[in-house]
Amino acid sequence: MNLRPAALATGPLTLLSLLLLVVTFVVEGFDSDLAIAKSPYAIAASVCATVGVMLLVLALFRLSQEFAGLREGVGQAGVWLAMVGTLLGVGGAWSMVFVLPGLAHMDGAGAEIAGSGIPLVQAGFIASYIIMAIGWLLTGIGLLRSGEAPRWAGVALIVGALFCFAPLPTRFFVIALVVTAIESKVIGRRTIHSRVAPSSALV
Repeated sequence: MNLRPAALATGPLTLLSLLLLVVTFVVEGFDSDLAIAKSPYAIAASVCATVGVMLLVLALFRLSQEFAGLREGVGQAGVWLAMVGTLLGVGGAWSMVFVLPGLAHMDGAGAEIAGSGIPLVQAGFIASYIIMAIGWLLTGIGLLRSGEAPRWAGVALIVGALFCFAPLPTRFFVIALVVTAIESKVIGRRTIHSRVAPSSALV
């Protein structure tokens, strides 16, 4: 299966999600959580985030296949944790598309839950992103230690992982952008060189 399109698309889709959130806040303001939850811009942002994080799972699998350092030691542990955390992130993003807007349109308790959230669910969100952050942090360290990719790739993954600790919307957007950059600038370039090398050797 060719997972290159997934790796190339996760960054732009996640960035689009973030831009749609900015539009949401400009249109709806910051005062009403219910208005934001019901906003078509916010729902579109959540759809993009859901698809983006799903593609990030596939892109992570591709990274683990491309770099041997992610199939052993710290790198392998990081990939497994990142996979679990990112899959949990898919569930969180899915709920922002199919659960939160529905609650926001309800009267009484439903609207109250949409506005204030459920403490146990919020704890689950936090736990999911902590697992995601630790996993991608170790993945970045594994990539750095392997020496198979430019230093910026591992450092950028570590920085992206730190963003997952922060209470930010679409907090995995840095990781998604870095993964797309690694695919286009490292893996893609390496693939091109491997295809060119045999023909150039005959000259």
